[in-house]
Amino acid sequence: MVPAANSKVRYTLTEKHLIAYTAYVREWMDTLGLHGWEFDVKWSEENVRGSAEYNLRSRGVMFMLGRVWYQKPTRARLSETALHECLHVLLAQFQVVCETHPHDGHDEKESAEHAIINTIVPLIR
Repeated sequence: MVPAANSKVRYTLTEKHLIAYTAYVREWMDTLGLHGWEFDVKWSEENVRGSAEYNLRSRGVMFMLGRVWYQKPTRARLSETALHECLHVLLAQFQVVCETHPHDGHDEKESAEHAIINTIVPLIR
């Protein structure tokens, strides 16, 4: 999940943004080799830039885009958000493995996952 930045300026996204985000998701899914996944995109009801919910067994994922951002929704930010969420899908197996080890806290595992994502993003660019 990419949290919305805290700022006083609010930008309300439009269908045009959702269409562009969907294209970026498709592009990153392909770039990352996530060909076996079915996905859909919809608006998020949460205060986030983007999020993704996946089902490893069915290989399905729902990508969600926040309607309100606190940074200008540029093409670069839409693409970066799509990449971030696609990397969650790429790391889905890691998350499932972590969930099977209840001795460690969920927050620590999610934090570790974000650290991996934040390491991978500059390498891809």
